[in-house]
Amino acid sequence: MPVYVRPTDSVQTIWRECSFSTGINGNSLKGKALFYKDTLLERQKNVSDYDISRGSIISLKTIASK
Repeated sequence: MPVYVRPTDSVQTIWRECSFSTGINGNSLKGKALFYKDTLLERQKNVSDYDISRGSIISLKTIASK
């Protein structure tokens, strides 16, 4: 699903867009994380911190609990 963000947007913005666009609630996202090129995206960082650009693919993956 396409999500449109600006380089100055935070990764948190991607989370918000995904849950708004798909109707996924916060509880369904527990234990999951966003990844770009196998790098875990930290919510407080900006899209530009990861060189994410138009057409980039970001994956939602389950992460192991500690």
